[in-house]
Amino acid sequence: MATTAIWDVRGRLDHVVKYAGNPEKTANPKYAVTPAETQSLLDVMEQLTDEIAAAALSELLAQIEGGSPQRETTISPRLVVRETT
Repeated sequence: MATTAIWDVRGRLDHVVKYAGNPEKTANPKYAVTPAETQSLLDVMEQLTDEIAAAALSELLAQIEGGSPQRETTISPRLVVRETT
């Protein structure tokens, strides 16, 4: 069973934590994710993190060297970072 609200703890917190951590009580097979799907998601997140860090470093180096930072940096085919003014 999934919860979408903050639970009011009226007893011991460890009971709530044990309940929430029990897959028999909280897992929903309808939304099960395979290890391969989890790894794919982690790979995409890691790639985007690396690309964002590289773009930020590039902009910082341009500022240090006295150049003007780019107004738009393409991170990946689907993600574009624009400077807001």
